[in-house]
Amino acid sequence: MLNKLLCHLQGHLILFLMTRLGKAVRILHSPKFGAHVTPKYHPESPFRTDVRIVEELSKKLKDKGEFHEVQWLHPKIKDGSALLHAHTADYLQEIAKPVGFDELRALDADTYQSAGSYNVSRLASSAWLTGMEHVLKEGGSAFALSRPPGHHSSPSTACGFCTINHAVVCAGHALFSEDNAQVQRVAMLDIDVHFGNGIAAALGSDPKWENKARYCSLHQQPAFPFSGGKNAESIFAKYGSANNLLRFLPMLPGIDGRIWLKTLKEKALPFLHEFNPDLLIISAGFDALDSDPLASLELTPDDFRQAAIQIRETFPDLPIIAGLEGGYDVDRLPEAIAAFLEPL
Repeated sequence: MLNKLLCHLQGHLILFLMTRLGKAVRILHSPKFGAHVTPKYHPESPFRTDVRIVEELSKKLKDKGEFHEVQWLHPKIKDGSALLHAHTADYLQEIAKPVGFDELRALDADTYQSAGSYNVSRLASSAWLTGMEHVLKEGGSAFALSRPPGHHSSPSTACGFCTINHAVVCAGHALFSEDNAQVQRVAMLDIDVHFGNGIAAALGSDPKWENKARYCSLHQQPAFPFSGGKNAESIFAKYGSANNLLRFLPMLPGIDGRIWLKTLKEKALPFLHEFNPDLLIISAGFDALDSDPLASLELTPDDFRQAAIQIRETFPDLPIIAGLEGGYDVDRLPEAIAAFLEPL
């Protein structure tokens, strides 16, 4: 009991010092993310990361007065070797095929490629990787303000607006690259309103992840992709123990922040904390907002702030790389992201 109280007080002390002393926040972004073009009225549009989002996010972070500076880092495309941690070579060759300048290629009913899409997807993964490199060397956290998202993409298929699974790319590079020998275990937290079926499929289909990674998803159910139901972990885990690798926490439509935060605190974070990870990767979707057009949960921007507080109380010293997954109310997206980054 005393140890729990001391840990709780330690978390609040760290947050107090960060608030009083200020800190820098690293954000990875490129205007080139706009070169991934989707059909007119598609919710995953260039507006999600355009200059207006950047300006609004910068203003909201500075208005909070909690940061000495906002470090805007501009990623460059890295070589493709890290992508093989998440995808098959055949799949990567398929999505690398050229697309005509005025053409849109449908990879599934919702996922499209334009002429610039492949390079933009690689640049998005590079943003996540670059942010991860910074936090592993310097500590703290980083956020990839990137598109398109990635957590629905499986090793061999595109899905749900996603072509490259950035979170799995990061996890694989952290665990299996000689550059990151200090990383032995990776925790992966998915707060997007939709189940990250691509992450679950990647981790559950390859024994290399056993005892190396843990993934937990809080998501609305029923909702796309309709496969993250209660006790569905064993469907995805083809090797080892599903209970040691995956944890799915489905939520009914209409759930508000109080219940969502209670589930995060009592179920998601303990599952990841007991793994004693060296790195936390967060698939940060903001489509659980009460105004998002693609889902029916009832979270507010302050709920995302409270989530980040819980995360930092649980992992006060852990390097954290987070990246944008969903979030389709572009008017409130900067507010939600700023609220989440404030305590992180």
